[in-house]
Formats: sequence, C-alpha cells, structure tokens
Amino acid sequence: MEDGSQNYLCIDLDPGPRGKAGQVIRWKRSSNGADATEWNSFADWLAAITAVCLAGNVDIDDERFIFLK
Repeated sequence: MEDGSQNYLCIDLDPGPRGKAGQVIRWKRSSNGADATEWNSFADWLAAITAVCLAGNVDIDDERFIFLK
C-alpha cells in the first residue's frame, strides 16, 4: 500500500533477526529503508483498518483514494 508520498506498507517475508515473518513494515522513500510498525501481521493491520472504517474515521476523495482521519 502506498501513502501518496511514495512510502509503502509491505508484508515482510524475510525479516531480520529481531523481526517476524509476515510483519507489516513501512518502507520510506526518503531513507531508502524499512521501519517496523505496530502490526505484527497482515491480520493485525487488517483488523486495525477495519476498526477505523467501521468507526467512520475515513475520507474518500474524488479519485476514490481512502484517507484515514
């Protein structure tokens, strides 16, 4: 997933020694490297996004991009 600034959320299938396979990482264009996120798995990320959407804390623009409030 891309955030509009060419930074990406990715599923890490080959983590380093402190990581966990399947964790969600943030790949920052500016640093050309990855950082850990609070989500240990895609399922954790999906549950968090689902909760935000069900709470109505999203906006959808004219091009149908979804933004979290």
